[in-house]
Amino acid sequence: MEAQATAAWNDTLAWFKDNV
Repeated sequence: MEAQATAAWNDTLAWFKDNV
């Protein structure tokens, strides 16, 4: 569960870095 949340957060960070 925690690993899945971390993966989702990493995806969010990657999106953010890509779009800022």
